Order: sequence, then C-alpha cells, then structure tokens
Amino acid sequence: MEIIHSVFLGVIQGLTEFLPISSDGHLVLVRHLLNWHDEGVVFDASLHMGTFFAVIVFYRKTWWRLIGTLFRRGSKADEVLLGLLIVSTIPGALLGFFASDVLEKYFRGMFATGCGFLFTAIILYVADRMVGKSAQKNDRPSLSQAVGIGFLQALALLPGVSRSGSTISGGIFSKLSKEKAVEFSFLMAMPITGGAGFLGILKSLEGPTALFWPTIGGFIISFLVGLWAINYFVKFVTNRKTFKPFVIYLLFVSVVSFVFHFAI
Repeated sequence: MEIIHSVFLGVIQGLTEFLPISSDGHLVLVRHLLNWHDEGVVFDASLHMGTFFAVIVFYRKTWWRLIGTLFRRGSKADEVLLGLLIVSTIPGALLGFFASDVLEKYFRGMFATGCGFLFTAIILYVADRMVGKSAQKNDRPSLSQAVGIGFLQALALLPGVSRSGSTISGGIFSKLSKEKAVEFSFLMAMPITGGAGFLGILKSLEGPTALFWPTIGGFIISFLVGLWAINYFVKFVTNRKTFKPFVIYLLFVSVVSFVFHFAI
C-alpha cells in the first residue's frame, strides 16, 4: 500500500464521517473507481480511530462534563443527556457486533452503496423541508426518540447510508433544531466510531499485520481532516441552515454508483 493512498483515504474518511454524505460509502466508491484493493481491517480501523479522536477533541469540554456526572453530582440536564446518548448507541453497537461480517460480505457492492446514498439524500431532504414547516422546540430527544435515532445510526453500517445524515435527520424528526440535532449526532459519533475502530483492531489480530507508516498516516490525516470537517459543518448549519447542497451531491454520487454498477 502506497502512502499516497493512505493520505487520500484519510482525507475521504475525515471529510465524509461528519459531513452527511457517508464515509463508508465513499471509501467503497473510491476503491471501485480507482481500482484500489481493500487495505484491510487494520487500516480501516485506523481511519475510524482518527475520526474518533477528532470528535473527542472537538467536544472535549462537553464530554468531560458528561462523563463527570458518573463520578460526581452533575446537573440534571447533563445526566439525562448522557443517558440518552448511551441508549442511542445500543442499536448500532449490537448490529455492528453481531452482523458486521454479513454486512461486509453482502453489502459492499456499488448497487447497495448507491441505494444507501439515495436513502440518505431522501431522508436529509425530508428533514430539511420539515424544519421550515414546523417549530423545532426541544433541547434533546425523548427516550423513545433517542432509541429511534439509534436505529437510524445502525442503518449507517450499510455503505452509502450516512451516519451523521441519518442521525441529524432523526434529531430533526424529534423536533430538535438543526444546531441541536447536529450536536446530538456528533456526540453520538464518539462511541460508535470508537467502537468501529476497536472492533477492527480485534479483527486484525486474526489477519496479517498492516504496514506501519500508511496506517499511521491514515490515522493522522483522518483526525486532522475530521476535526476541520466538524468545525466547518457546525458553522455551515448555523449560518446557512439548509442541507440542500448535500442532498444534491448525494443524488449525484448515487447516480455514479448505479452507472458504475451496471456498466461493469
């Protein structure tokens, strides 16, 4: 594996993990379009760990405050938020642990990826329209809504289905403002991206050892680009308050995926 490949894929992972356009879908798309072989679970785990640390750093003050409620008396709001984040992580964690091999085997093709991109475009478009037609008043979802958002996050194990796009949409469906939906989505990202990286590391123990420098390079680049992407997207939502550019882009890459599937 060349170092330039690891840098490029690190950029893809860092950008697309937090922008609502699917990191796994883009990794599948890029590898097919450029005819790059799969670098293996160790390398993919390093990319996920890079974005894992990016979300920790960006929300370090919030996570420090929330985790602190486990050891000392915190505000009621923080205790409730931490509980909701834990609950919302469970569906994706269970599906990832028990079904990741099946998903890896049967849903890594271009057709499935194109369907995932199209699904994300639709759900993001509906959420975008919903904000303009109804008042978004809640600061956090209810328990049942958090479970629902968790199931949407679980769908993101399918390539092309954006984790952030699905969970942000779920937050908006729960009457959160776009800003609050983005915050809840990105706070949810820490355990799920960390879990994906950790699961990849466990699987790597059963396979060949990855090349050291490409793996380290992918980790560093995905961390730095991921940190920039979170900051950019938070400002984008605050200032522009629309997801239409991402919807249009998702429709484009879904068409590319379908064309590539039927042309090969």
